[in-house]
Amino acid sequence: MERVIFLFWTLLYVGELTAQISFTSAGLNYRIVNDTSVGLVGNNMVCGDIVIPSSVVYEGKRYDVTFIDDDAFLCSSLTSVIIPEGVTFIGREAFSYCDSLKSVVLPEGLLTIDDYAFLQCGSLNSISIPNSVTTLGKEAFGECKSLASANIPNSIMYGCFGVFSGCKGLKSVDIEDGVTFISEFMFGDCCGLTSVVFPNSIRTIGENAFSDCYGLAFIDIPNSVKTIGEYAFSNCYGLTSIDIGVTYIGDGAFDGCSGLKSVNIGEQVTTIGAYAFSQCTALTSITIPDNVTFLDDCVFLGCWSLTSAVIGNGVSYIAPFTFSGCHALRTVIIPNSVTCIDMGVFMECYNLTSITIPDSVTFIGEAAFLECGFKSITIPNSVEIIDMSAISGCEKLKSVTIGSGVTLIDDYAFSYCSTLKEIKCLSKEPPLVGIEAFAEIDNDCSLSVPVGSSATYASQPEWSEFCEGRISEKDVSKMPCRD
Repeated sequence: MERVIFLFWTLLYVGELTAQISFTSAGLNYRIVNDTSVGLVGNNMVCGDIVIPSSVVYEGKRYDVTFIDDDAFLCSSLTSVIIPEGVTFIGREAFSYCDSLKSVVLPEGLLTIDDYAFLQCGSLNSISIPNSVTTLGKEAFGECKSLASANIPNSIMYGCFGVFSGCKGLKSVDIEDGVTFISEFMFGDCCGLTSVVFPNSIRTIGENAFSDCYGLAFIDIPNSVKTIGEYAFSNCYGLTSIDIGVTYIGDGAFDGCSGLKSVNIGEQVTTIGAYAFSQCTALTSITIPDNVTFLDDCVFLGCWSLTSAVIGNGVSYIAPFTFSGCHALRTVIIPNSVTCIDMGVFMECYNLTSITIPDSVTFIGEAAFLECGFKSITIPNSVEIIDMSAISGCEKLKSVTIGSGVTLIDDYAFSYCSTLKEIKCLSKEPPLVGIEAFAEIDNDCSLSVPVGSSATYASQPEWSEFCEGRISEKDVSKMPCRD
């Protein structure tokens, strides 16, 4: 028994020693990994064109070459390499910074190209990834600035983060049918890319997948795609129109697409993330269909050419700054499903000359209509709170009707509406009024209140400024607002 144990440990020890043996053959460095195979290992300083052999002989024994190790080649003068069949793994930074490398032949049977394997191979002009590869590592071909064409095989299952990011010369990419995802930053900053055709197998387009692809002028997103990730197409200046049939549009998905003039949001879309179309400065109109149930913050922030917007019946909450800075916006349709118009929603919409707030709304948020261009506004009876600075700085505003349900007009709510001449308040009980809620309005502004309630209003310090000949009792429900 002792002899058997001794023999076992002896063989194991000899095997470990064998696995640690390194040698050089024909100018290339190898390491034995087992009885039948070796790997190409680091610090190979070779020049010109090389063909890596499929097998090598060491001390009379032949070994198959099965992998290329991390940092295998540190040579700026390498111009081409042919990798043989049998190699299944190319390691981290194996060929990175090989500036003169123009041509690489990858074998069938290759499974993994690890992180940064060909990073900044500035002369590499094309690559064909075989259909056996399942894993593409992080930025595997990142910043290969001469790379003009590439492919994504349908065998890919893992990785791909930034795999072609910074390939500024990339003009075409073949995404094979069967590929299900475009990974994060996969084509980020590929500013030479002009069009992309996605197969019907794609389900997800990841975060920043095509961000800063300035030259991208056409994309056809199939209905198979369910999710467009955060900032997936941000700063794609060349895009002019897009049809979107996904379920989820992520935050900033088309942020900064300044050439985008037309957006068709399909019937499958339910969620539009924050900043999804912000700074799309050429966009002129938008219709949000009834199937959309959630708009996040700042969706159309800074779309200064937007003139009209229709919000569908599925939306109940208009999130902060949704249309803020849409200077050209003239018409908006708000459905009866909306209960809250939150902070800064229409802030600085200078050309918004009229607005109809539906009687479903209960809250108007801070600065919601700050510096808008309308001449009159009616706050419906359903509204309970008009928040701070909600309608401040509306210099063309002349007439306001405040519904009977309003209980609080917060600080500065109507301040600096310098042409405001008439306020009609429908509540018999005076709403609470915050600090300088009516500061800097027209000095001759009048207040109309329900019959029998003027004394109650006069007793409230916040309303007393209207009591010197400028408050009157009327059947305010029948008195029209002046324009």
